[in-house]
Amino acid sequence: MILIIDVILKRSNTNENLFLLTKLINSLQLIKFIVTLIKYGNEYIFSVCVQVNFLLSQITALILAGILRTFLSPVAVTATTRHVFGLIIGLMLGYFCFGRSRYIVFIPGPLMVITQKVTSLAFSIHDGLTRREEELTPTQRHQAVKKIPTMLEYFSYVFHFQALMAGPVIFYRDYIDFIHGRNIGGTKALTGYDKNSTHYDEIVLEPSPTPVVIKKVIISLLFAALFVTFIPSYSIQKLKEENFLENTTLFYKMWFLIITAMLARFKYYHAWIFADAICNNSGLGFSKYDENGEAKWDLYSNVDVRGFEMALTLRDSIEHWNKGTNRWLRSIVYERAKYNKLMFTYSLSALWHGFYPGYYITFANGAFFTIVARTARRNIRPYFLGSKKLKFLYDALTFISTRLTMAYLTLSFLILEFMPSVRMYLHLYLFGHVIGLIILIIAPRLPKISHTKNLKIIIKMGYVLVIFTLLLMMWASLARMHELPVQYPPCFFNPLCTCSKAIPDLGIVTCYNVPMPRIPLPINSSKVFMLQLENNGLMFLQPQFLMNTGCNSYIHVILSGLYKLRIKHNPLADIPDEAFLGLERSLWELELPYNRLEKIPSKSFRHLQKLQLLDLTGNKISKIASDNWRGLENSLQKLRLGRNAIDKLPADAFAGLTYLDMLDLRDNNLKEIDPSVFRDGMAHLIHLYLNGNQLTHIPYAQLSSLKRMKVLDLSYNRISKMLNPQLESEIKGLQMSLDILRLDYNQIETLMSHDFQHFLKVNRTYLDGNPLTMIEEGTFRDSRIRELYLSDCDLLEIDSSNFVGLESSLELLDLSGNNITLLPSPIFQEYDFLRTLIFRENKIQTFSPAEVFNGFQYSLYNLDLSGKENSVVSLQDLRQMRNMRFLSISRIPESTLSPDNFMEYGMDIKELRIVKSNLNAIKSHAFMHVRGIKYLDFSENSISTIEDEAFSEVGHSLLTLRMSHALSSSVSEIPKAPFKFLTNLQHFDFSNNKIKSLPDTSFHFLKRIKRMELQDNEIDSIRKGTFQGDIHSYLEEVNFSFNMIKTIQTHTFVDLPKLTMINLEDNAIDKIERRAFMNMKLLKYINLRGNKIKDITDEAFQNLPDLEYLDLAYNDLIEFDFASFDQVGTLSSFKVNASHNEIPKLWINSTTFTPPTTIGGTIQSNIKVLDLSYNNISDIMKYYFKPVEFSLTHLYLAHNQLTNVTQGVFGNMPHLQWLDLSHNELMEIDFDCFRNTKNIQVLFLSWNNIMDIPAEAFRPLKKLRIIDLSHNRLRTLPDNMFSEANIESLDLSHNQFMRLPTKTMSISAAASLSMLDLSWNTLSGIHTTDAIFRLRSLTWLDLSYNRLVRLDDGIFSDLSYLTHLDLSHNKQLLLESRGRTFHGLEDSLLYLDLSNISILSVPELPLRRLQTLYLAHNELASIPPEMASNLTSLHYLDLSANDLTVVPLITHTLPELKTFNLADNPITAVTNTSFLGIADSLEELDIRRLSLLTFESGALCKATKLRKLYITAYNGVKNFNFPNILEYNHGLRHLVIDVQNDTNLEKEMKGKFPNKLFNITLTGRALKNVDSDILRGIRNPHLHFGMFNTSVNTVPKQIFDNAEWVRNVTVHLRHNDVRTLHNPSNGYKPGVPGKRFLLKLTVRGSYFTCDCDIGWMETWQRKHRQYQEDRCTTYSEFKNIERDEEDDEFDCWDNGWDDDLRESFCLNKNNMSVLEALKTDLECGWGTATYIHTPHYLVVFLFVIFAMITY
Repeated sequence: MILIIDVILKRSNTNENLFLLTKLINSLQLIKFIVTLIKYGNEYIFSVCVQVNFLLSQITALILAGILRTFLSPVAVTATTRHVFGLIIGLMLGYFCFGRSRYIVFIPGPLMVITQKVTSLAFSIHDGLTRREEELTPTQRHQAVKKIPTMLEYFSYVFHFQALMAGPVIFYRDYIDFIHGRNIGGTKALTGYDKNSTHYDEIVLEPSPTPVVIKKVIISLLFAALFVTFIPSYSIQKLKEENFLENTTLFYKMWFLIITAMLARFKYYHAWIFADAICNNSGLGFSKYDENGEAKWDLYSNVDVRGFEMALTLRDSIEHWNKGTNRWLRSIVYERAKYNKLMFTYSLSALWHGFYPGYYITFANGAFFTIVARTARRNIRPYFLGSKKLKFLYDALTFISTRLTMAYLTLSFLILEFMPSVRMYLHLYLFGHVIGLIILIIAPRLPKISHTKNLKIIIKMGYVLVIFTLLLMMWASLARMHELPVQYPPCFFNPLCTCSKAIPDLGIVTCYNVPMPRIPLPINSSKVFMLQLENNGLMFLQPQFLMNTGCNSYIHVILSGLYKLRIKHNPLADIPDEAFLGLERSLWELELPYNRLEKIPSKSFRHLQKLQLLDLTGNKISKIASDNWRGLENSLQKLRLGRNAIDKLPADAFAGLTYLDMLDLRDNNLKEIDPSVFRDGMAHLIHLYLNGNQLTHIPYAQLSSLKRMKVLDLSYNRISKMLNPQLESEIKGLQMSLDILRLDYNQIETLMSHDFQHFLKVNRTYLDGNPLTMIEEGTFRDSRIRELYLSDCDLLEIDSSNFVGLESSLELLDLSGNNITLLPSPIFQEYDFLRTLIFRENKIQTFSPAEVFNGFQYSLYNLDLSGKENSVVSLQDLRQMRNMRFLSISRIPESTLSPDNFMEYGMDIKELRIVKSNLNAIKSHAFMHVRGIKYLDFSENSISTIEDEAFSEVGHSLLTLRMSHALSSSVSEIPKAPFKFLTNLQHFDFSNNKIKSLPDTSFHFLKRIKRMELQDNEIDSIRKGTFQGDIHSYLEEVNFSFNMIKTIQTHTFVDLPKLTMINLEDNAIDKIERRAFMNMKLLKYINLRGNKIKDITDEAFQNLPDLEYLDLAYNDLIEFDFASFDQVGTLSSFKVNASHNEIPKLWINSTTFTPPTTIGGTIQSNIKVLDLSYNNISDIMKYYFKPVEFSLTHLYLAHNQLTNVTQGVFGNMPHLQWLDLSHNELMEIDFDCFRNTKNIQVLFLSWNNIMDIPAEAFRPLKKLRIIDLSHNRLRTLPDNMFSEANIESLDLSHNQFMRLPTKTMSISAAASLSMLDLSWNTLSGIHTTDAIFRLRSLTWLDLSYNRLVRLDDGIFSDLSYLTHLDLSHNKQLLLESRGRTFHGLEDSLLYLDLSNISILSVPELPLRRLQTLYLAHNELASIPPEMASNLTSLHYLDLSANDLTVVPLITHTLPELKTFNLADNPITAVTNTSFLGIADSLEELDIRRLSLLTFESGALCKATKLRKLYITAYNGVKNFNFPNILEYNHGLRHLVIDVQNDTNLEKEMKGKFPNKLFNITLTGRALKNVDSDILRGIRNPHLHFGMFNTSVNTVPKQIFDNAEWVRNVTVHLRHNDVRTLHNPSNGYKPGVPGKRFLLKLTVRGSYFTCDCDIGWMETWQRKHRQYQEDRCTTYSEFKNIERDEEDDEFDCWDNGWDDDLRESFCLNKNNMSVLEALKTDLECGWGTATYIHTPHYLVVFLFVIFAMITY
């Protein structure tokens, strides 16, 4: 500010006055000191922390102002008395409001007003003493001061109480005139003039201000009431929320913004009008008498509410807002600057407001929009002056545009922060700026028009402007519509897919989990701009197939061409070169992740001129070359190559990719980076991901040319040292500047001095999870790190000296999960900017916070001392942390929380967590000293008492209250009295307690509640009236799962306008009464899974128009009546899951039975997807599905007992797309069963007893694409049964076919077939007479497990698209060594299985594109090396179960081989040279069950790419040890150990495993028990432990306890004898540093001994539900390295993992479900299971005592 004032004065060519500099600089130095102390300051005076004191101060000032005017008037007392009175009262009120404690608190309101006073006085003195009067403007002449004020006058002016708190600014001369009584009538201010003046002693009495004061006070309080009432609904914080930004339209955003901005103004109206009333009551503010003789008291009014809210222009708005500040800015800046007046004015205004970036954005925009408004008024307004109507239209338009502009302009003023403001503007598409620029460009160029112009032309122009504005806003809303969660309608070509538009333009086409062997033809003949195909079974892309999705016209391509293509999770092994032909000028984003690509299909996208994003993540790519990106040099911005098998980056690998800003190479096999990879500089590269590779050092030299790189991820590598001394000479002087540096989970043990010398600046540095034991002094010198994460390391001690060099930059330090025992006093004293300090889960011994944290107690915002092994710390010991905003603590000496605990705490604290402590009571007014708190978490305590007024002081501020597993078992009822104050609470969590009852008024005071969590209690009922729509109008989610609720009564959930989710899973509900769920228009999900519901009353669900999913699975339903679902659900996506019930038949209730023509009555249900699988349904009544015949698209009836398919049941569902009748007892199918059900696409009839199908049965199914008739008794099928050219997949496996059923399909149908499965039949041969040539589109053919004897030469030659051929297990099949069986498949076949066909020698296979070859279970004694010459593309070779005695030499000539299976061969030795030929490419190796006598430890040392190894525990081999064998396999992730001999694996598993190994699976019936140390060598933080087909009875806890490095565990047990599984966890929740937690348990189909040894499972499940969000967050931290998205371990938000325990059983409880036993029959889990384990030494001690007593 001093600099700006200095600039302005210099521009005015005048000299500074000495007094000006002295007073101004001294005053501003005080401000600067306080600002530096707090850095960013607080909110305005209405922040929660001071609002009460502020209001009391202002009321006191109002009263004292009246005393000053009446008893201390200028007539009654001297000026000195008035000065002293104003000064003393001002100081006292300021002290009361802001300074009653001995600590400094930032006070922005008073400081802003004081700044105005000091600077205006400085300029007034400057004008009065150094400038000539003729140089002054009239305003400057009036304000000029010509004598130096006395000390009393100066401080009285600065601190007088009337305007101290909220203004308004009063200029010095006006204040002195007021003191002397010269501020009334027409007298002129003469202070500073000659005392002999005739007017000097004139005293004028003022009129009474009382009526005006009363009016202003009432208006002020009214605005305050409106603000307090409505601001919770239109919170400013919501403007920052991701959900609000992503899921609302532009129109709603603007509406919300307008209301929020208006409410924000109300608080200013309140403050300013009340402050004006104080001034008026003291006699300040009288301006004149109006024409009616009434006194006007608006001289110093800060705002004209009516003028501002009704302003027609931006200028008028600004003039009526903060008028005192406008006068101040005009006086000291605008009238003094010679040029750039607006820029200087707005700049000073922003600086004066504070340091938040939002101020600067607002005032910069203010200058821009002021210019826009002037331009518009000057050039557009004349068009509307021709008549009153046009003038009225112009005024209306300007009124609306001014409202919009003010809301748009001030949004950054409300948000304050930079990035949230920018994100909000971007989500508004910068429409205000765009319109402003258009006006600036176009308006000056409009022709001048006279007022006599034709009225129609002007009106038309007005209409055009309005229409243009509306179209612009509609475009902005639609531009991102594809990113919003919109439910698009079904596509015309395939209703299982969705399309955003109808024909001919399909828009956004999405096909998730839709069986689709090929892309549907209509896509290529329609305009598509986004195509997403995921998990479709798509095996082949036809060349040029997408050519017509856009247009050839360049304009049409830009507007409607295919710009995004995603093909994900499909078995695509190759992309044809011409696959994307026609998309050259439209395709921007090409995503091909998680397919089976073996190489980069560079030729296919070489001509895509506009391609910006290319995603090849999760494929099998092993090599890249610089010419892979040819053609993309000028467009590609993001390249994703993560989770492949790339082991080397060639020179100039990414050369020419000038605009690339993100390169993802995570989870590959890179061991080093070639120095020339990035030598061209890649000028735009910002994000580089190299995590999950095998790098051993930081590649400084290789990265030195990446000048713009800001994010570098090197986590999960093998880096052990930050610096490599051998390379230091090459990189001397190199320094990088980064935002994020990730080095977490490497192998760094020591941080040496100057380790960060090559980093000029790193904002965030992650070193978590390293075995770090020492940090030397000077490690971080000059690195300017702001956030440093050292969580979960092995640090034993810490000191300020460890972080020398970060004193001026460090803001966050995370030391959680270490072994720190001592904190020296003081610590971090010199770290002035340290805001966040985390010591969670350490072992800190007794310490004094006052001593340890001395020196930065004013600057620390966030402190975490939680953890059961940390020292006991009293809350009072932390009181000196005056600016604390977040506090988390566990061990406190107090068991009772009372007001004394927070005595002298700062008012800024917003979040308090006292978790896993010993709290048992919360006293009344406990939070009276921390009134602004927003988040309270008391989980994991044993609170027995919460007094009635415990939360009385935080009712207005508290948003989240968590007491999960926090209440004593003696608390059986929600203590409702304490919650009556929590009127603004939004999130309420009382889960995992022992609550038994809920009074119906429990939540009636929670009027703002949005989310309620009460799962895992013992609540037996929810009473009517507990939830009421007029009270709980904001309620969105309710969770009552895992309680003991028995009945859902009438009107339990009714009229709740915003409720979207109700979770009642796993209660004891047996009945749902009529209208239990009613009138909830936004309700989308009701979960009633796992209850005991037998019957659902008619109309139980009423008027739920938006319901999408009703889950009734795992209940005891004996009937399913559609009458219960009338007026329920949205027709677009209503799904009902009634699987796993006990429904014996589907029958219409006799009371509602009607004649066949109207059967079903008037009931019309909206059910679209109905799942009735896993019931006992044996009979379905005729016309049963009539209520849903026009809505049903998916019907699941698998795993029932149906015997026939009839027309009366299935023949009249015209919209049915998917029908699953598998796993029934079907024997016959009626000829007309699908008469009017003509749109079925997917039909499953497998696992039945069907012997014959009528020829007419499937002919109505014109759109049938996928049909499964496997596992039946079919011998033949009628000719031409499939006549339409839509059939894509036909499964006839496990039947009794003797010939290829080609005649079953018409010529056109046969030509369309893509997949044919005839395995497990009795085919004896395939001959040319079988007309196999008709299957010309076939890509997948399975003929395995038949009786094939011979195949005609060239039999497959007409199948030019065939990629997959399985001929295995035809034991009599003869293939001539030089035969032509595979002639014609040379350029197409990718997969060939010749297992178990009894060949003695490998036939000639001229298949140059073949990638996968199975030759298992033959009698091959050798493999001819020359065979490799024809198999140059081979990646997978299976030679298992042959007669090989040595590893075949062919491996030396297969350079691309990645997977090699040698299991079950009589190989006797594996030597160091056995796998040398394939060591450079091998990724997966199976060497189980060999006849080994020798296994040399270096046999696998060269296979550095190896990721998965199947191996037997060869305990007969001398010194056989897995860690020794795998010492150099640093990329190994999966290890499957087969046990064939008696061993507990102690010897075989002893040692350290590779760091990336996380999946250990044990197999083999010979394994009977496992040693407790088998997992001790695991070095990965994530462990997946599996056991398959073993004889192990008990899995002991010690196995997991000894895995000291492991943090997250998943356990998978399948086909085992395991009866007892002990608890793998030792942490009380997921994500606790240094602790282990079970993330997933897969035991489906297991049989346990259900006793207290597995009782921990209940507690574990409760913890899962309690800490679901922590579980998801923790899991995401590890997903980059441990999980493969292609085989995802679990969906974080899916509670389906509970079903796994439903499907496991108790041997000792009549095969009861384990989940049911845990809920009802085992009393040891929840009651006694715990995560706190008795220390070993305590056990020993107790044993000794017992022995002594016994003795």
